[in-house]
Amino acid sequence: MGPQDAKPASARQSSVEAERDSRADAAFSRALERVTEAMAASRTVHELLHELLAIVVEVTRFDCAVVRLCEGDELRSVAAIGLEDEVEAGFSVAVAACIGGGPGSPTAPDAVVSVREDSPARSDFIRQRELGALFEVPLFAKEALIGILYVGASGPAELGSPSSEERRLLLALATPMALAIERLASREALGHAVAARDDVLAVVAHDLRNPLNVIALAARTQLHRITDVSTRRSIELILRAALRADRIVHDLLDIHAIESGRLSIETRPVATAALLLAALQSQHGPAASASVIIAADISPALPAMEADEGRVLEVLENLIGNAIKFTGRGGTVTVGASQRDQEITIWVRDSGRGIAPEHLPHVFDRFWQAKQGERRGAGLGLTICKAIVEAHCGRIWAESVVDEGTSIFFTIPVAQAPERISVPSGVANILLVDDRPENIVALEAILASPEYRLVTATSGEEAL
Repeated sequence: MGPQDAKPASARQSSVEAERDSRADAAFSRALERVTEAMAASRTVHELLHELLAIVVEVTRFDCAVVRLCEGDELRSVAAIGLEDEVEAGFSVAVAACIGGGPGSPTAPDAVVSVREDSPARSDFIRQRELGALFEVPLFAKEALIGILYVGASGPAELGSPSSEERRLLLALATPMALAIERLASREALGHAVAARDDVLAVVAHDLRNPLNVIALAARTQLHRITDVSTRRSIELILRAALRADRIVHDLLDIHAIESGRLSIETRPVATAALLLAALQSQHGPAASASVIIAADISPALPAMEADEGRVLEVLENLIGNAIKFTGRGGTVTVGASQRDQEITIWVRDSGRGIAPEHLPHVFDRFWQAKQGERRGAGLGLTICKAIVEAHCGRIWAESVVDEGTSIFFTIPVAQAPERISVPSGVANILLVDDRPENIVALEAILASPEYRLVTATSGEEAL
């Protein structure tokens, strides 16, 4: 081969190496993309580790991998591919006996270290697999060792050291894996702590109901017997406090049922207008005490809703009570409803100070208060309302303008139309005429009877 032939051969070799490096970079980028996706999608530490180990085994020559996390002075196997029996057996080993492949050898970040044949890191499960090549990659988070990733290949030790691409991938994986493990572990620990707190609250709330019921019953009994005004006022204070405490206890029990997936509803066709008026009637006292006007915007022609009557009444009373609470003297709270397709949309609108736009997304979060220094209740009411509405397959949302007021909307499905019942011949007709729809609904409820048929109108022209 002449001098002219040497240059093309060298150029061809450089081209091949460049193409190989390009393929390696592309494979590395795809692997890191998958790692990022796995970390974003995983919900538990175990799920994340299993996904990451599967990626390592797939894109390298290693056919098994195991992660051992630090638990005090021990390293315990928590996730594996190809060494699942080690995890099932709960294998653990002292940290000091393993790092660096043997006692006294420190493990540092950015290291891929070969594990010696006599290292305690080689468990019986690894020896049974006859892993000739075994490497460890330390997992550090905030300069603290939180675990070690072990990767290995079956058969004799001909694998040698990992390739530069494999080493680059393992090192690139180590830091985000460690940080993700720490973050998810903290989240799981917080979740367990919150669950434990909620369990304690549920037990305490359940045990408080009996003494609160005794206090309320005794106060009611005394209230009926005593005529002295000043004494009655003190007893009324006791009764109101007991009922308020019972409301908070009820909310805590509801939250526990919601969080544990045990919130149950029993639906049936419910007269929409009558239920709304019943909710309004129950809030007349608090509204009068707060000098707030409550009004209705209800059509008597609304169809029945498919609902748990008690639960929807609870939602309405909570929303109306909240609206009264946050509406100044002389303000107005309006309850309305309308039908759209197969849903009934119900709203409670107040003329209060409104909610700032940045706070609006949080109004249904439990224990949330717009002003941290201002506690008006336990902060659970709207969370419970949301759970009840969603249990009905409905939606709930808030709209607000600062200094103009807030509206809370929710939807409930329309009840299936029952079979039409023929009106017996000879039944008398009664015409009800009133320009206030809520009065018509109330009169319909009073006069409803199979002995006659009610016809309604909201104006003289309509009546004629």
